[in-house]
Amino acid sequence: MDWQLLSKKEILDRPHVRIEEWTMQMHTGRERSFDIGMYRDAVMVFAVTHEERILLLWQYVVPAQKKVYSIVAGYMDEGETPEETGRRELLEESGYQTDDWMSLGSTLRSKWETGSFHFFLARGIEKAGGQLLEEAEDIEPALFPLDEVKRMLRDSEIHDVAAVACAYKALEYLGLHHRSE
Repeated sequence: MDWQLLSKKEILDRPHVRIEEWTMQMHTGRERSFDIGMYRDAVMVFAVTHEERILLLWQYVVPAQKKVYSIVAGYMDEGETPEETGRRELLEESGYQTDDWMSLGSTLRSKWETGSFHFFLARGIEKAGGQLLEEAEDIEPALFPLDEVKRMLRDSEIHDVAAVACAYKALEYLGLHHRSE
């Protein structure tokens, strides 16, 4: 027997998240309700200078109640392609830009959330101006040597799971993941 969606009911509706209760007939034939997070697609950008310095963002994360390191990221606006979102977010969050973009694929958010993460490698980034932050963004961009970023990844100093996935995909693509440390 296959899974079948029987009904949906909205539980919460906020600007960046909706929660719906989905009642499913499971593969066992039994019915069960699940709370599903309804998210827009988001983009993660691993950005590298010509000198192989990696752009990281030191930013305040409300649920963690502290600043953590991450990479450029953001929700897709209606009508935007993933690459357009990546370009916009890179400029807004860091003041950097580039024309050298490569898709590293995408993945589902999680078992209990809709939406996807789209991963990008942005090579040859250059400073183009100042940041254009939203009111709730507290972000300080900084460039790090490659070996330091690899150490930060190993030591779990980059906390966002999608950022970690994007970083490892980018390093693997660049052939830098296994280079001497």
